[in-house]
Amino acid sequence: GKSLELGGVNQSEMQFLSENLGYALRVTKIVKTTDGGLNWNNQTIDLYGNKSLTGVYFIDSNTGFICSRGIGTDTSGIIYKTTDGGNNWNRIPSANIPVPLQDEFGVATYFSFLDNDIWFSTVISNNAEYRDSRSFHSSDGGLTWAAEITDASYVSFVDAEHGLVKNIYNDLFRTSFDGGSTWQDGIVPVGYIASLVMIPA
Repeated sequence: GKSLELGGVNQSEMQFLSENLGYALRVTKIVKTTDGGLNWNNQTIDLYGNKSLTGVYFIDSNTGFICSRGIGTDTSGIIYKTTDGGNNWNRIPSANIPVPLQDEFGVATYFSFLDNDIWFSTVISNNAEYRDSRSFHSSDGGLTWAAEITDASYVSFVDAEHGLVKNIYNDLFRTSFDGGSTWQDGIVPVGYIASLVMIPA
């Protein structure tokens, strides 16, 4: 592919798996680097409809996911999956994804994975607001997805059942004991919490 100068990309649209291997989104394109960001090359993705890419999540060097959202009057959301390091991307059928909320999209920094269990969080963003929204969960490697409103973004699971989420803008803190199907308010530790992770006992 053609080498690119990467500009206008914020942290929420970028993920590095190692010192050299990384991915980033540029509105309707995904780009990949294998030399620590010195050079970026376009990856081939056939976008379905009028979409912009919003979140990239790789769980290893081969398997990754991209979220997209509609542009303008197109409010639908799409998830794509790759199993060959981004060389090819396949669209997850819309029937396997919860109906997106208005102005909802995934953010790359908010995800957790354990084997075939994958979680990521979404935000609502428009001219009037930017806020945490839902947590998505797949228990079959990304083939089908469910979503629950958590009003939180940071997500961490220690096993397939036990996890927690945190709103980055306030003290909201919730825990789940069923893989994210339901959530309960937790006890918030004293002081400001910027991020979190669940650690095995």
